[in-house]
Amino acid sequence: MDEQPEASSWMTLPSELWTQIFCLVDDPSGLTLTCRFLHRIATDPGAVAQWLIRAHGRPLSLYRTLLLNKKVLTHSVALHLRRLGALIPRFLVQHVVKEQAEAVLGNAGARPFGAAVRPFPAALYALFIGEGYRLYGDEADFAGDDSSALASAMFGDASLEQIRRLIVDFSFVPLRSLIMHPEEVVFRIAKIDISLIDHLLTNGWDPEEVNEGVMRRVVTASDVTPEMLGCYLDRGFTLTPSAIKAALRKCDIATLMALRVHVPQSELQEMVNEIFIDNLAPDFNFSITLVNFLNQNFTVPDCVIEKALVGQSSAQLQDLDKVDMMVAPRAEGATDVGLVVPARTSSLPTCPLMLPTHLTRCFKQPKPGVAWRWVLQTYGPIHRFSQWCFDDSLLRMSHTDGGARPTAYDFLAAGACFRPRHARYLSAIAMGSSGFAVLAAHDLLQKMRIQVIDGGGHCLTTAYSPPNEIKAPHPNEQGANDQSPGQCDLLQERQMWCIAFQSEVERLRARPSAKAPEVGSEKATPVWAQRKASDPAFPAAWFLREMEGILDELTGGQKLRVSDASSSIVALCSFRRLCLQNRPTAPEFSPRGFRRRVILAYQSIMFRLATVSSRAGAARSLSARTFSTAPALPQSYRVEKDTMGELQVPSDRYWGAQTQRSLMNFDIGGETERMPYPVIKAFAVVKKAAAKVNSQTGLDAKVAEAIVQAADEVIAGQHKDHFPLVVWQTGSGTQTNMNVNEVLSNRAIEIMGGELGSKTPVHPNDHVNNGQSSNDTFPTAMHVAAVTEIHQRLIPSLEKLEKALDAKAHEFSKIVKIGRTHLQDATPLTLGQEFSGYKTQVEYGIERVKSALPRLYNLAQGGTAVGTGLNTKIGFAEKIAAQIAEDTGLPFQTAPNKFEALAAHDAIIEASGALNTLAASLNKIANDIRLLGSGPRCGLGELHLPENEPGSSIMPGKVNPTQCEAMTMVCAQVIGNHTAITVAGAQGHFELNVFKPVMIRNLLHSIRLLADASASFTDKCVSGIEPNEGRITEILKESLMLVTALNPYIGYDNAAKAAKKAHKEGTTLKQATVSLGLLNEEEFDRYVRPEQMIGPK
Repeated sequence: MDEQPEASSWMTLPSELWTQIFCLVDDPSGLTLTCRFLHRIATDPGAVAQWLIRAHGRPLSLYRTLLLNKKVLTHSVALHLRRLGALIPRFLVQHVVKEQAEAVLGNAGARPFGAAVRPFPAALYALFIGEGYRLYGDEADFAGDDSSALASAMFGDASLEQIRRLIVDFSFVPLRSLIMHPEEVVFRIAKIDISLIDHLLTNGWDPEEVNEGVMRRVVTASDVTPEMLGCYLDRGFTLTPSAIKAALRKCDIATLMALRVHVPQSELQEMVNEIFIDNLAPDFNFSITLVNFLNQNFTVPDCVIEKALVGQSSAQLQDLDKVDMMVAPRAEGATDVGLVVPARTSSLPTCPLMLPTHLTRCFKQPKPGVAWRWVLQTYGPIHRFSQWCFDDSLLRMSHTDGGARPTAYDFLAAGACFRPRHARYLSAIAMGSSGFAVLAAHDLLQKMRIQVIDGGGHCLTTAYSPPNEIKAPHPNEQGANDQSPGQCDLLQERQMWCIAFQSEVERLRARPSAKAPEVGSEKATPVWAQRKASDPAFPAAWFLREMEGILDELTGGQKLRVSDASSSIVALCSFRRLCLQNRPTAPEFSPRGFRRRVILAYQSIMFRLATVSSRAGAARSLSARTFSTAPALPQSYRVEKDTMGELQVPSDRYWGAQTQRSLMNFDIGGETERMPYPVIKAFAVVKKAAAKVNSQTGLDAKVAEAIVQAADEVIAGQHKDHFPLVVWQTGSGTQTNMNVNEVLSNRAIEIMGGELGSKTPVHPNDHVNNGQSSNDTFPTAMHVAAVTEIHQRLIPSLEKLEKALDAKAHEFSKIVKIGRTHLQDATPLTLGQEFSGYKTQVEYGIERVKSALPRLYNLAQGGTAVGTGLNTKIGFAEKIAAQIAEDTGLPFQTAPNKFEALAAHDAIIEASGALNTLAASLNKIANDIRLLGSGPRCGLGELHLPENEPGSSIMPGKVNPTQCEAMTMVCAQVIGNHTAITVAGAQGHFELNVFKPVMIRNLLHSIRLLADASASFTDKCVSGIEPNEGRITEILKESLMLVTALNPYIGYDNAAKAAKKAHKEGTTLKQATVSLGLLNEEEFDRYVRPEQMIGPK
């Protein structure tokens, strides 16, 4: 084997290499104790300087060394650092002078730069002072303090020049060790002049130090734009997850658009998912405004909602339906987990019913009902998410004794159904709670009884069995398998309910507090109806009575079975006859009980008739939504009154008498003519702000809080069906104002546990409308609605269209085409120049719309009836305008003159005029584009438009410019809307304009149409436009107007002769010019160059 060469000594490595190795060591101080060789390396000033630059960065290495590694800073090291590019900012020299003075004078006061105070070496001190005077000369001022100077400049009245001098001339850097709140300082510097950030970077400042705080301020600023955000990102800032979440929680469409430019959609979606999960966490307050905003702009998958609701996959959850259907025979001597079934139901199976802990993560939030109602509204009552929330809403009742209406009632009103496991929930509340929760449990038990006994679709029972009736056999008997699936489901459902109630009856009987007088079997009416004044007043005792009564009804009769339609009709006829002719006289029946049983059995048969008549199972799909599948009961009403008398109002609606009276008096147009919902939301914003302001001047805090909660629900899009009034009503909008007052009043009453329609404790006029009149609330709502829609819908869509047109203008900048005036050929231009005109039209349209906003920001609120402010307190107008501005994030202010604000709506006309001009612009753009795309073979054909759908029902292959046509129709409608607004705005007679509803309806209609049409036109047309360059070149070469380029060479008259000759003879312009002897071919080609005809020379 060959002999291996002797390894080289590591000491023979070049010193430069050792210096580089030395720079990679985290703590080189230990190297000085290893050996002489490494000691020499570790104490070499050049190596130490390079290590310091690697550790602290080049520009600020001297300052950071003085702050963190003062022991290694010698005169030689400082010189090496200066040679390597370390800066000496003025604040560093100021610090050196200050510390030297403290060391000399023995000052032991507070020192931010290190604990030890000792004099600087003379050479090092002289280096700092000398370099300082060399750099800053007459402006050295080393006795000052640049940190304090910058703080005073930023938070005082200093000019931009003072701040710029500190940063540019004196190399100041806002480090955390120098100033307090550097994030705020950097943000303000950037707001003043973003270019100053570049100087900070040159001075050695690292944006990572304040990145989080600065970016959170940037994305939550009211004026954030994609361009502004890009300026920060280009300078080294990064968007952190927490900053993105803060921006999304702002619920601002402009901020979202800025994020979408710079953040990948996948990352945004991930942040949205995390916000949803956080929003439903136990230590958060659920924000319905936030989730609605995110739902409108993102698609949140069910798996994320599931994780947010329960924190795990539903596969890991206890299957609630299996809880209802568990079968476990009871052993002898079993305790509470088993069941004792009475003799009359001894053949039924038994099962343990476990009461689970809460399922949803938001259960422990202060107000989880808001989240549960959102789930109900979003997914409907039969979705599994809603079932979890319904279960938790029942469990939550045992955790509170407040007077608020339990959320469970909302689920029941929406169509949710009780399940057998809920009997355990209600009994737990009755045994373990008190006060309002117990009363609610009793009420819910009665609702459960109605579903189970009187529902007709489940647990079909009757105490009377006519002769020859077909009875359903027990599942263990012969013939049970002959039943239809629906009948088997009903029998199984009945068994589960029997087991559930029997289990709870046994549990309640075992409690001493539930003991009650025995009920004699001779009593004819059901047990639940036998309450007496002498009975014990224990809640559990009453609950036991009621459950025993329901169990008695479930197990006391026979099941009804009808197999097909013909036997159902026979059974129905037989049943009716026997009911009339053979009224039972047995002691166990009373007239009242008999009538109820007759109705029950009749509804049961009608349900079976419906079931067998739709063999495809339509009845079962209906029953999946609710237990009650009996024929619909008549609409129930409550009585409400106003100053003109009493009226019947549907009991399931929040509106009152004045709204009902308007429905009777203004049946015009139907549902399509309802007041636009943005107006309703704006009214809710106004009422919410009024409640907050009035709570400062005497309105009860609880009443104000209930009104605010009700208004928030309306703002979030709930209760839309409770605002039925049409636009065509009184011209001041009084009916809509009272509709909102009544809905908020009744909803607030419901929140506070009162009775709908009682006007107590919340009155629609005295509380919700306090300090207001329809004459000032409606114009205020008009402005709030218009401004909100312009900001959230119109401007983003127009800016999107402007960017798309601008992109096309740049894309087509090199394509020369023929111009056209009077629909005739003209001189050339580029296709990009043509599109730049379209882009500028839209840009000016946006500016016109924005220029109308300052007058829309003025609010009439506080003017009351005629503008005088009667019945308001001093300062009310200013406070409510400020509150609306705070709630909406828009710069609303009180109108300087309330008389103008009530009597005239010139701001609405002005805004509509801007939209009218915008419509004219968009109409011209859409017409030009469809004409340029005409063809495909016999038209101009200069553009290829996107092919979105077939264009003809008779001509195969035809494709039409549908987006252009839609846009022009929208423009026609907007122009018509403006005409109506103009006429209506001219009708302000004396102190009040009485055309308010039609004006805001048409304005919002125009805003929505233009916003949607612009977005559609951008996505489905402009973005997909492609030039037909072959056709463009062909037409350009055939144009006679290229002769204009010859005017300077052959004169106008000769040029005209050449053009006419070419046109008359059908030749080219070149051939005509040469034949006339005006030019030769070479000269013509040199003078006529279309690409040189697109601008001045």
